Amino acid sequence: MIKVLLVEDHIKISENIRLYLKDDFEVQPVFSGEDALLYLEAYTYDLVILDLMLPGMDGMNVLSCINKNNLGTGVLVLTA
Repeated sequence: MIKVLLVEDHIKISENIRLYLKDDFEVQPVFSGEDALLYLEAYTYDLVILDLMLPGMDGMNVLSCINKNNLGTGVLVLTA
């Protein structure tokens, strides 16, 4: 099954995306950029769905860390 890390700080939006994808993807929701990096260090994901507007470390900084560490993980960026 395709593993997705969902990085979205709005709980309702995160839950709606997770529910939509749950039948076809294994979705791990996290709610901050810092948590996203911790999960990316500990686990392997096929895709990151990344909100740009996050508290603390924003999505652009997370994206920069993903690129810097050559994780080879696809990233889909969301923003309002």
